[in-house]
Amino acid sequence: MTGKQAWSSHTRRYLSEFCILGFYTAMRPGEMLELEWSRVSFDKRTIELRVQDTKGESRRLVPLVDESYDSLLRLRAVADEFFPDTPYVFTHTKPRYFGSRIQSVRRVWETAIRRAGIAWATPHSLRHTSITEAVHAPNSNVVDISRVAGHKNLKTTQRYIHTADERAHQAMAKLLKLTTF
Repeated sequence: MTGKQAWSSHTRRYLSEFCILGFYTAMRPGEMLELEWSRVSFDKRTIELRVQDTKGESRRLVPLVDESYDSLLRLRAVADEFFPDTPYVFTHTKPRYFGSRIQSVRRVWETAIRRAGIAWATPHSLRHTSITEAVHAPNSNVVDISRVAGHKNLKTTQRYIHTADERAHQAMAKLLKLTTF
């Protein structure tokens, strides 16, 4: 399959939303692809991941910030247009697979990464980037981030955090200034 075939109007309907949702929710790729509309609460602005939906085998609620909420609204509009009865958030619009759940984004991901000139990245990289950026956000709390990510202990979360030397320097520069006596 060539890059041109892998990048179609059908792909454009979901790949950007997959990236947005992955970054703004820190969900695992499999958690997103298996997500059903019944577990999305637009009113509460949450996604419910049940025990059977998660690698960590624990229920969690994923908060929806404006970007992830809007992404889900766009995906819902596509579903409403093509197959309103689908239970799945990520559903094929390609006629051959029309209405079935998207099983993998591997091919379209690889095409997008190659076209963007990125040497290496996987769909799981969205989760790593999300957790790293969340830890570095103002007033962030690694315990809360760990809970949203579904990690049972902070050591797991720490393995996801990639801090550049410059960021570490900036963090230390923000410490309160001590006065000398």
